[in-house]
Amino acid sequence: MVVDKTEITPSRRLDPARRRLRARVNGHWLFDTLDACLFYEKGQHPVYAIPLALLDPNLMEAAEDVSKHGDGKWWSLRFGDVVRPAVARTWPTAPADLPFLKNYVAIDMAAADDWFEEDTEIFFKPRDPYRRVDILESSRSLRVEVDGVVVVQTRRPRLVLETSMPVQWYSPRADIRTAYLSDSPMQSYCQYKGRARYWDVTISGQTYQAMAWSYQNTVAEASALTGLVGFPRTHASVKTFVDDVLLTQTTYSPDWHSPSLAIGKHA
Repeated sequence: MVVDKTEITPSRRLDPARRRLRARVNGHWLFDTLDACLFYEKGQHPVYAIPLALLDPNLMEAAEDVSKHGDGKWWSLRFGDVVRPAVARTWPTAPADLPFLKNYVAIDMAAADDWFEEDTEIFFKPRDPYRRVDILESSRSLRVEVDGVVVVQTRRPRLVLETSMPVQWYSPRADIRTAYLSDSPMQSYCQYKGRARYWDVTISGQTYQAMAWSYQNTVAEASALTGLVGFPRTHASVKTFVDDVLLTQTTYSPDWHSPSLAIGKHA
């Protein structure tokens, strides 16, 4: 029997975080709670939601509505002369699909300087407990070509299998033709893997910016990725071969942000 997931999957929900959550601004605690939730909306990465009573109303200033969903009220937070624009969202009128949202404020991590789950500092975005990241060693042959030129050739790749995401392949740097790479100023942070640095790739005079990346500072759970280098499977100039078989090029989907709410082929 085929089940229509659109009938049983909610478009949004609140899940208890089940951990102490704290946020700090200018050295002062903005809140400290055991009652935080993760707020899920279809196609969006979850954000924290805290009891509305915990947020000092004297800090809140009405902001432009930036919601793509058309409900709720947006607020900026002012700390003296510093304003964090449109970082909080409330529901003065209880939504019909989730009435108890009226008692919460969804808050972006840009609202505070430091965030802690229990005593572990977190960065960038909340971790989605429904997302799993597995890092596997392999002895299969991996070849990556950029504009037809072999840049990676290895028999010791590692695979990253992340919930709802396409498989990503990484290679030891020793198996990369680094003459094609030059340092890029770009950096990024993934809450599941850590901080990444990037390289530009130049082939026959054509430079592709931030084409390759490596997690130099990994979170503990992703330590097996430290120093390995990845190339995108979304770029038309990049072809990835495993055991001489060309892998299908991937495209980006917003559903990858939220695997527990994804509907259809990415579920």
